[in-house]
Amino acid sequence: MQQNEEKAIRAREKHRHIFNSITKKYEGRILQYYGDGTLSIFNSAIDAVQCGTEMQLDFLKEPSIPVRIGIHIGDIIFSEDEIIGDGVNVASRIESLAVPGSVFISDKVYDEIKNQESLKTSLLKTFKLKNIERPTDIYAISNEGLIVPNPEDIQGNTEPDKPEQPASIPEPILATKVYIPPLRPNIVLRSRLIERMNLGQFGKLTLISAPPGFGKTTLVSEWIPGCERATAWLSLDEGDNDPMRFLAYLVAAFQTISPNIGAGVLGLLQSPQPPPTESILTFLLNEISAIPEKFTLVLDDYHVIDAKPVENALTFLLEHMPPQMHLVITTREDPQLPLPRLRVRGQLTELRISDLRFTPSEAAEFLNQVMGLKLTADHIAILEESTEGWIAGLQLAALSMQGRDDIPGFIKAFSGDDRHVVDYLVEEVLQSQSEHIQSFLLKTSILERLSGPLCDTLTDQKEGKELLESMERGNLFVLPLDDKRQWYRYHHLFAEVLHTRLMEEHSDLVPELHRRASQWYEQNAQPAEAIRHALVAKDFTRAAGLMELVWPVMNLNCQAFTWLDWVNELPEEVFSNRPVLLVAIAWASLQHGEWRPGRTDWMKLIPS
Repeated sequence: MQQNEEKAIRAREKHRHIFNSITKKYEGRILQYYGDGTLSIFNSAIDAVQCGTEMQLDFLKEPSIPVRIGIHIGDIIFSEDEIIGDGVNVASRIESLAVPGSVFISDKVYDEIKNQESLKTSLLKTFKLKNIERPTDIYAISNEGLIVPNPEDIQGNTEPDKPEQPASIPEPILATKVYIPPLRPNIVLRSRLIERMNLGQFGKLTLISAPPGFGKTTLVSEWIPGCERATAWLSLDEGDNDPMRFLAYLVAAFQTISPNIGAGVLGLLQSPQPPPTESILTFLLNEISAIPEKFTLVLDDYHVIDAKPVENALTFLLEHMPPQMHLVITTREDPQLPLPRLRVRGQLTELRISDLRFTPSEAAEFLNQVMGLKLTADHIAILEESTEGWIAGLQLAALSMQGRDDIPGFIKAFSGDDRHVVDYLVEEVLQSQSEHIQSFLLKTSILERLSGPLCDTLTDQKEGKELLESMERGNLFVLPLDDKRQWYRYHHLFAEVLHTRLMEEHSDLVPELHRRASQWYEQNAQPAEAIRHALVAKDFTRAAGLMELVWPVMNLNCQAFTWLDWVNELPEEVFSNRPVLLVAIAWASLQHGEWRPGRTDWMKLIPS
């Protein structure tokens, strides 16, 4: 017994001496000891393999020590608390395949060392490593003295080939969300605000906060061409309250200015158990820090975000972003960010209602030049005072006056606060349109984004594209979302009033309109929108079927957060004959049950 203990002590001392001295020789860094294993990183693949080879040859000298070595190149995030990433996962899987006395490397490592005359390699075979999506070619270092096993004898952390899964509905990135809105040719140039934004680039954040209708998005679109910075744009919606979806779209936005940014981050997001959000952001920040030129990230419509995890993620990004980056946020209400601290440090530029209102000269230019009216200075002053420079109010007023004979009488009757102005002017604008156009506007007001074919589905017409283009030319609160004019949206304020009128006058049509939208989105491979419209239509059977179809992809993309939100809107009677849905719910709840609020009685619904 005593001899065995002494032998074990000598072996540990030999192992420690060899490992520490040779790692130091090749300038490696030991990150972690785990059980009998050790995780180290090196400056290059060549250094790592030369270190592993020399180390293994010393371990094989009598008295030999059985050691397995696996080497891989990949992404890694490490701190005092955790070490995660592709590099760690793959290296550990390769080490599990190795046999004592061998040095196994991945195909990525092989590509780096294959021209090194001092290193000999032998291809073993291709393995499907456990929890690693891409099949990996494994090589053994075959220098004299090292063990090279028979490939057929290798056992370790692999998994058998899985049968091909049936195709699921994909959820592609919506390109319009990361597209900078095109600048309209007939706008009022706002030089005083552009100068403020230019000066704000020297700080961290420009916050543009005001109610709808004050030209927030238009101002940023006007500023971008002259700001002399690369700009990434992300238009936010309610779905971005899912942290994983928010991060995926954040990466997509950055990739519009640097296509290779974030590939590793997307891999982490798609892993079976994604690391904490801050760890993912740390990796992303390290990547964007390498962008040499100055750049800006714009988050448009941030007021739709109310999820604490997303707010925390943005706070972390704001506090640690590199000096060449500037953040612009447009919102209807102030975000839950450390604004007081940024303000005190001079890192915050703020544009609010008082800044965004049209001045009298801007109002005059807008009414007479952009909208094509011929108003007197007195008439302009009355309108400017009545609307308090509110741009949407002035635009609605201008639309109401086009073609009207008694303009002085209209202006005299025009007064009231924002809400009354909107109700009054939208009524005026709608009455001036044909019944055909009015019907089109009301029926399509249920949509967040409009395209010709989608509008045709809702209206039973075949002229949706032409009508959208015509309304854009007529300044009828239709905004293009891409330069090909395939997708549009209504001005948010205009859409809200149209939808209110639709509910008041034709509420019986609303469920059918949403069902049609759901069918169109399903047929055009946009399941999230298809589900959303099915839920609004209260077509719960349809919604549940779509949820079953989309669950496999959403699970792989770590979007159980959003999926459970949808499920929570279904009534319990839907689940009685849907075992597939119930199993998916159980799996999603197991993944997120400790932190995701929702129903707690799902298990009661599963038949025993």
